[in-house]
Amino acid sequence: MSWAPSAGVLTLTLSTTLEPFANVSLTVPAAAGVTLPADGLSRDSPLLRLSTDAVAGPVVEPVPVERSPPMGAHPCSRSMPLPVLQPDRTTTPRGARNRLELS
Repeated sequence: MSWAPSAGVLTLTLSTTLEPFANVSLTVPAAAGVTLPADGLSRDSPLLRLSTDAVAGPVVEPVPVERSPPMGAHPCSRSMPLPVLQPDRTTTPRGARNRLELS
């Protein structure tokens, strides 16, 4: 996992293959340095976007995450829950790089 704050991009490399329509839940530890906008993010925020370079189904241009919970900045929180990502109908092979953009 790597965070590029100036670009607002969190990059994850999967160590397993995802089946089509698999729900994925991620928790990013506070130590990763990911920050939210001062006023947080609303439910199903269009500011959260996903792309992947998976061979079975690359998504080059980031698309909005289908569903996400509202998220706010909580300085005392030890981790930040990220939305459940809804992959497309293809499998995502092990080692594919996925990007979650926060803008």
